[in-house]
Amino acid sequence: MAEHLGFIGVGKMGGPMAGRLLDAGHTLTIFDANPAALQPLKTRGATVAPSVRALASAVETVFVSLPTPDIVRAVALGDDGIVAGDRVKTFIDLSTTGPRVTAGIAEALGKRGIATVDSPVSGGVAGAQKGTLAVMVACPRPLFVRLEPILKLRQEILRRRQTAPPPAPPRALTSLKQLGGAREFSLSLGERAGVRASPPLTFPQRSHPIGAPIEPLPARPSDPVLIELGALLPRGFLNTIPFERLPEFPRYLKALLTRAERAALNPLKDRQRAQQAAPYLQALTQLQAAPPNSQAARQCLDDFRWMIEEFKVSLFAQELGTAFPISAKRLDQQLERIRAEAAPAQR
Repeated sequence: MAEHLGFIGVGKMGGPMAGRLLDAGHTLTIFDANPAALQPLKTRGATVAPSVRALASAVETVFVSLPTPDIVRAVALGDDGIVAGDRVKTFIDLSTTGPRVTAGIAEALGKRGIATVDSPVSGGVAGAQKGTLAVMVACPRPLFVRLEPILKLRQEILRRRQTAPPPAPPRALTSLKQLGGAREFSLSLGERAGVRASPPLTFPQRSHPIGAPIEPLPARPSDPVLIELGALLPRGFLNTIPFERLPEFPRYLKALLTRAERAALNPLKDRQRAQQAAPYLQALTQLQAAPPNSQAARQCLDDFRWMIEEFKVSLFAQELGTAFPISAKRLDQQLERIRAEAAPAQR
């Protein structure tokens, strides 16, 4: 059913997404700080609002696609922002805002009866133009059910998980396809590592009940690739993985697959590379077994975990690239930060 929707931020990412809403027959009211970005959609029949407040007073559902968390906060909570509108009921954030800012926005908008949907997209400008973006959606289930027909215009949602209402940081996984197809990908890893899929090995199914725990992959001591896979996708990992980390998992899984392929050809080199990561994995295990009391130290420890994942990508599948510069030296420095942050709390 066609609706009257609002869209704020119609540049390189938002423009193509907003255009697909028009393609589907929806009426669109738009706003952007750059007048030039508005013109293509205006030509196609979209109405240009004079301000964010005016847009939020014209529609019940507002999408935003904005470059930084600070801009998202200003648009949502500013004096002339979404919060000042007198009609808006649902705020859908397509930006990569992060759980802390999102929680603050959700709490403030909630006081005005406005529901927040945290829905970052992955795929870049090319994905927006081709209509192949993956989207992650975190919101109460009834709201998701109402919005799903609109959201499906922009991506194929293959997996989702209901989360508690804000202000708790929302987490959801809605694109199994981006994770490589969990069952097929895991099976492929096992086979390429020389492990037959016998009854003791179980794999996540393609369709898993929303919110239900996912069984870990049993790993044998002699199968390092399966050990890594089990550590990356443990039981109930959807409940523990930070929402903003999920888009990195396709690359982590691809790195594991690449490692499995190369280890079969040159097991000695695989062991040599694994030895470079081993001290940091051991340190991580020890720290997680007795986590520091300091919140700052625990945050450093969480960062350390993901730094190790990036380090493994650099060791076993360098061609995939890393999310940030990483090296053994940087891991050593992070360990020192953890110890330094933990020291005051132990006194």
